Amino acid sequence: MSALKPIFTIVVTCVVLTASSQNATGYENISISQGLSQGMVFATIQDKEGFIWVATKNGLNRYDGYSFKVFTNDPYNSNSLSGNTVTALFEDSKGRIWAGTENAGLNVYEKKSEKFYRITNQGDDANSLSGNRIRNSIVETNDGKILVPAENAGFNVITIPNNFFEKTVKPVIVRVLLPGNEPVYGIGKDNIGTVWISSYTNKVYRFDPENNTFVLFDNYRFYNNGYATEDGGLWINNNFFLWDGTNVVSLFDTSKIKTGNLLMKSKNEPWIDFHEELFYYDISKYETGKLIRWGYDLSFAKNSKVLFPFLIDRSGLLWAGTKGYGLRKYNITSNRFRPQAPGYSVRYIVPSANGIFLGAYPYEWRKLVKDSVEKNVSEKSLPLNTIDNVVVSKTGDYWIRVDDINSNAGLFQYNTSTGKLTAFPSVQFNRGEGDKQPMIEDSKGNIWMPALGGTFTRINESTGRTDSFTINSNRTRPMLTKSLCTALYEDVKGVLWTGTEEGFAKLDPIATTSGKLVFQQCRQPKFFKL
Repeated sequence: MSALKPIFTIVVTCVVLTASSQNATGYENISISQGLSQGMVFATIQDKEGFIWVATKNGLNRYDGYSFKVFTNDPYNSNSLSGNTVTALFEDSKGRIWAGTENAGLNVYEKKSEKFYRITNQGDDANSLSGNRIRNSIVETNDGKILVPAENAGFNVITIPNNFFEKTVKPVIVRVLLPGNEPVYGIGKDNIGTVWISSYTNKVYRFDPENNTFVLFDNYRFYNNGYATEDGGLWINNNFFLWDGTNVVSLFDTSKIKTGNLLMKSKNEPWIDFHEELFYYDISKYETGKLIRWGYDLSFAKNSKVLFPFLIDRSGLLWAGTKGYGLRKYNITSNRFRPQAPGYSVRYIVPSANGIFLGAYPYEWRKLVKDSVEKNVSEKSLPLNTIDNVVVSKTGDYWIRVDDINSNAGLFQYNTSTGKLTAFPSVQFNRGEGDKQPMIEDSKGNIWMPALGGTFTRINESTGRTDSFTINSNRTRPMLTKSLCTALYEDVKGVLWTGTEEGFAKLDPIATTSGKLVFQQCRQPKFFKL
């Protein structure tokens, strides 16, 4: 077997063990008074359209951010939900919602018709669902089969025929039992499509859905995806991580489902009904190939019960279920923005190898290094004064526009390694303006610097050659002589876009004849096809 590929080099960058306060309690509560059908929440997912689906003890809820649409059982409608206590949710690759219930089997919701199609246990019928009590995770294999565990009844490999919704054709169901008829704790799929299953006795198997066979992997272990909120809340869901003794991999698609900030495991066997007596691990501390040191300090949450479930949606909101009190909505991203250089009016932000330059409309420049701000960096870090703008190229050179009205004005190249300062006297612009017009380096290694009235200079960094161009090509309606460039941007296709006080223009390098660059000028609103 090939080694498992660790995923935390990706995951760690997107999880932080913090949360921000939205009110005195740190969260917004969404309950029956807002339209939720019931306060006991068992499962949550976000579908491809962005709706939040909430499984409760009394109905399935679809939330659009403003109101709920509630689905319940109608005894006179066979295309309604089979039971009101919904315990498991999953969206498959075709956008269908799978809803497992406490004792009424499984439902497949087809969005186009807005109908539920039931899959249930039919007693002695071996081609029906193995059990009606659905509690665990639901997974889709790479070839579209749906794996659904049933409590104390193994799991089911379900194939939905193409005409299932049109003609109510029965699904193809294969019942599978774990070795020793052990109950299924969880199912997950890694990033190469391998299906892994854990029993309640911590035995981990690799499952082959083609042949319905198992291979036992000793010392492998399932850990739960968890989250700790700043107000002391602890949350867990049915998305799992797999530990192979050396590395940890996710058993869910982290590009669609965001990880929490904790790994969670029980001290002994996995939980059956309640999640208590935990070990914790801060995901941000994970290093590939190094042992996990359990026991992360969660003293702020030591008196908290672990609640189920949680979901981090695509906008970064944390949706946390409770036992009877509905949903809590945390904005866990808002505190990722911290004020730097308060009271300083920032016009330009220029990244460099050892900090970030901050430029204001006057000639004062500051430098942000980690969380500290250095003042007057043009006197300390840069060899020139009255700096109007600067861009740091890929080679590390500083290209500096100096606006000294007395002398020493112009464009300069500063090599930080050698300390060499090279002037470009051929580059002309109206000095003394302090206008902070943008400068950029394009993907070909050219430095672009605007002057006034639609004029631009392009400097080849390697050869030092300079070329001047203008977008002031409309003779019937010329640009004002002191019109400023306000924006300069190169898109992924290498096309240069520039905004001015009088409109915007497009420079397409493909539309070049005999070395002459062609601009398209636009004063009135117009959309260019990218």
